[in-house]
Amino acid sequence: MTRINPRIRGLAAFVLILVVLIGTPMLLIFIGATPWNVDWSQLRMLLLSPDDGTVALILIGIVAWLAWAVMTFCLISEVIATVRGVRAPRLPVIGTGQHLAAQLVAAAALLFTVAQPLAITFAAVPAHAQDQTPHDVRPAQAPAAQSVPSAETSRTVVAEQVEPAPVSYTTRPHDSLWKIAETHLGDGARFSEIVALNPGQFPNGPKFLATSVVLQLPAPTTDPVDPTPDADARYVVEEGDTLWDIADEELGDPMRYGEIFDASRTTTQPDGARLTDPDLIRPGWELDIPNGTAPEASPGQEIEPPAIPEEPPVVEPPTVEPTQPEASAEPQPNSDDTHAAADGTASETPGWLLPGLAGAGSVLAGSLFLVLRGHRRRQMRYRYPGEVLEAPPQELADVEKSARHAESATVPRIEDLDRLLRHFAEGLELTGQPLPRLQTVEMASDLVTLHLAEEAPAPPGWTEHGSSWSFTIEQRLPESDRPAPFPLLAAVGQTSSGHLVLTNLEEFGCVRIAGDDTAAKALARSITAELTLSPWSVLADIDTIGIADELADLDPVRLHHHTSDDTAFLTQMVEELVQQGDREPETFHAVVTVSAVGADQLAQSIAARHDRVGAALVTVGGHERAHDIAFHLSDGGRLLIPDLDLNLSPAGLTEAEATATAELVSATRDAVTVPSPPNRTSEPAWRSATDRSGSLTMVCADAFPDPGEARTVEELVSPPAAAVDEEVNEPNPDPIAPTMTIAEPLDPELDADVKAWFDDDCRLPRLHLLGPVRAQAHGDPAAVSRRKPHYVEMLAFLALHPEGVTTKQIAEAFSVNKDRVRVDITMVRKWLGRNERTGQPHLPAAAQSRAAGEAGVWTYQVDDVLVDADLFRRLRARGQSRGIDGHDDFDTALRLVGGAPFSDLRESGWSWLLDSDSRDDEILACAIVDVAHDVVTAALADGDLDRALHAVETARIAAPYDEVARVDLAAVLVAQGHEDAAREFLTNAVHNRTDDHLGPIDLPARTVAQLRRSTPPD
Repeated sequence: MTRINPRIRGLAAFVLILVVLIGTPMLLIFIGATPWNVDWSQLRMLLLSPDDGTVALILIGIVAWLAWAVMTFCLISEVIATVRGVRAPRLPVIGTGQHLAAQLVAAAALLFTVAQPLAITFAAVPAHAQDQTPHDVRPAQAPAAQSVPSAETSRTVVAEQVEPAPVSYTTRPHDSLWKIAETHLGDGARFSEIVALNPGQFPNGPKFLATSVVLQLPAPTTDPVDPTPDADARYVVEEGDTLWDIADEELGDPMRYGEIFDASRTTTQPDGARLTDPDLIRPGWELDIPNGTAPEASPGQEIEPPAIPEEPPVVEPPTVEPTQPEASAEPQPNSDDTHAAADGTASETPGWLLPGLAGAGSVLAGSLFLVLRGHRRRQMRYRYPGEVLEAPPQELADVEKSARHAESATVPRIEDLDRLLRHFAEGLELTGQPLPRLQTVEMASDLVTLHLAEEAPAPPGWTEHGSSWSFTIEQRLPESDRPAPFPLLAAVGQTSSGHLVLTNLEEFGCVRIAGDDTAAKALARSITAELTLSPWSVLADIDTIGIADELADLDPVRLHHHTSDDTAFLTQMVEELVQQGDREPETFHAVVTVSAVGADQLAQSIAARHDRVGAALVTVGGHERAHDIAFHLSDGGRLLIPDLDLNLSPAGLTEAEATATAELVSATRDAVTVPSPPNRTSEPAWRSATDRSGSLTMVCADAFPDPGEARTVEELVSPPAAAVDEEVNEPNPDPIAPTMTIAEPLDPELDADVKAWFDDDCRLPRLHLLGPVRAQAHGDPAAVSRRKPHYVEMLAFLALHPEGVTTKQIAEAFSVNKDRVRVDITMVRKWLGRNERTGQPHLPAAAQSRAAGEAGVWTYQVDDVLVDADLFRRLRARGQSRGIDGHDDFDTALRLVGGAPFSDLRESGWSWLLDSDSRDDEILACAIVDVAHDVVTAALADGDLDRALHAVETARIAAPYDEVARVDLAAVLVAQGHEDAAREFLTNAVHNRTDDHLGPIDLPARTVAQLRRSTPPD
């Protein structure tokens, strides 16, 4: 009786499929909807004649036949995919049709699955009759073949055997009962045994399976026949396939993808290519799938501990203890937690992550990041070629890292919320609707919910739930010139589900923070900092009384700190509120104070207003007023807001966190440009003659030999005494290209390494940093499977520290313990493989590195790894040394650039880039712009506009906000004859440019001088 419904559904779906495939064309032919019979030469006459239905029938016919063709394709492809046990690839435009076809085919399949006679369905071979290895059970070797006993003996033995226990199997994507039975029981018809063992999973008979369902499979038994593996099977690659997924589906273990790679490397593919990179497979290629059990690994085979002891202690300056201890126990080298952490999925908290800028404080962290980014972009406008921005003090690195930590997850949500609310207000204004009385904003990942003080009809695009409106952000919203409608929004806490809650302080008017005094003051500091930094609060002035004086440097214009007896401004605020009347406020005010003394009059003025007041008073402690909204900090560390029925994890900044945050903002606001820092090491020779941007150092640049005179590196770093040019300390609008020629011993391997980089068959590892970060290596790909972004980051850390790094340095940079460092280094070593030039690993053991032999300190160094950043620096140095003959090297250097340096980084990684001795992302971006500027200058002088345009476009993708590149683009446009376009571009991108939500700055001196030389007057 339980099988009737599935059979009826299957029969109905099957009939519907036949109607679509056969009935639809028959009906169209019957009613005459046959466009191929139309005389198209008469179409003009038909269109000009009175409509008698002919044209409509033609259009209906065309649309109907197209729809039938699409649906037929979808149905046939789904049937084929179902028979093969795979998922049909989803195509754009026809996704809806494919989804409908998949449902019909899935329902129709039930008819054929459950419509078998019961005698066949449930009278299958006993579970112990065959020797098949189910998933996750792989015996190393089956017993040897035995003679077949007589039937009577056999019956006796079977009767005495203990029934083997079933084994568990967890379903994966695209599984079906037939496919599971065929793969693990040897016969798809044995699916009924799985149904019998799992009656609770199939109350209405067999059906298509969801993923992650645990099924019991018949236990394997010994086959009396020697199980000789068959030949390798063939798999045809489909769009979207990866070796990892293929191994998961075909072999039951994604970690075995290396076996498929090894088995398929010698196979010539239909397009003539061969599989050389496990990360690159193409649709239509044929892969050999090994047929056999996976080789058993001996204990410890996957992770080889380095054959060296801990490096000897090195005397180092004392370091400051982390602000926050590790949140989880240190992982063991062979644990799953180790791998999870390597993949960025562990819950381990970096030691540098400030609690006040994480969790409930992530909105503040994101706002801080936006302000820091705006300051640095603005300061980059004052940069001269050859200079970079000064790094903030190292003691503030933890604050900057905590802000960067919010970049990938929180910053887009903050920007989306800001744009959404501005567009929301603009839409209400166009329709004549007033702003709602907003109390709180709840932010989930892509869902924004506005909780209102009273019910109101939701505007178009919003979903109404009583007094709440919600909006799902499916794509980035465009910028809006509309002022932010709620400037006094501030995050106060986080729900247990991780949703951030922002309160509209203007709606509440008077807020009293009570309870634990330390937590209350921390919350007040967080609110103050966020109102000062958030993008929607630029119209708000913030005054603090007796609290948060540590934050005074956040914004000297909008944030003012007052002592407890300085309350005259409160009287002035009350007068301004009276003068405002019922007009909409033009500016907004927030007052944060530690007591109610002197603020009662302001509180009464705010509470007495029934229209929009534009002001809020936040009081820490003090006496309770009738109109106060209570924010209570409990002893258990929770924020309770009874009026809103909220129980949150509160935001909060300690005094030390507030001080460091303000100092960092001040440092970036007042940052200056400095020469590019020197290299950390003088080996190889080209590093001793250049800085970290690849530019020849002043020692080399001051040695102006006669043209054609060769200089060795020794002569360059120790030039003869000479008079210093009086203008050497003055900023030079254009860099002076040395006219010397450096002898080949400076970099004799450069041409060979550049050739190897552009050679697709090169076997040396390659690391791409000048654009989206990625790497290729030719060792064991399984060592970094599914954790490759983490190991690419570690390879980059090693490559950017050619002087070598210790285990302790790696542990501090990646916020892991030393055991984990050894595990990760081992994985990177296996992935890189052996150097074909030397026969040694590309990543030697710490005791065998070059630095260990020279300095006696055990360090990790990579050898013969090609890095585009280093090739860029080397080409730049050689190009400068060749003078006017060096622009070919500059052109080659620009060919290495594929985007903004260090883009597409792993989330929550790469924090070490912000250390004061690193900043390679900023240094290389400036270097690319400077090289492109030299190329543009020379190309314009030669009249080679294509070369100039290519160079400036490369500079702009590498550093979109660098003013040097923008002025160069205007010069190229003028040279091309597009003077009007150049003026328009300069107006928008240079003259009226703003990076910090404020007005445009006065043009820097270099920009003015460059514009006078290269562009027409406005």
